[in-house]
Amino acid sequence: MSNGNFQPVLTALWGVAYACNGRAIALSLAAIVKVQTVLPLAVAFCDESQCANGRSALRKIGVPSLLTFLLLLMAGALVCGWESYGEWLRETYDKSQETTALSP
Repeated sequence: MSNGNFQPVLTALWGVAYACNGRAIALSLAAIVKVQTVLPLAVAFCDESQCANGRSALRKIGVPSLLTFLLLLMAGALVCGWESYGEWLRETYDKSQETTALSP
């Protein structure tokens, strides 16, 4: 499944996040796939902290999203191995160096 085919699933996750109580988990699942979803997660955190207090926002949004992220990171490491993360970082860094080297 390419990233373009996954966009409807991400949109559904965003809808579930704002319609249900478990929005931190839904937004964290979407943030694993696309980095842009971190912004709605931050908005949800700010919204929760304005409605209640900072401790409630941490309990309802911060901790569940962090735990979901760490759980999925560990699952990816078990399936693909930790070396795949290092290889991805090296390739990403090398490509960023190539684009800056080509620019005048």
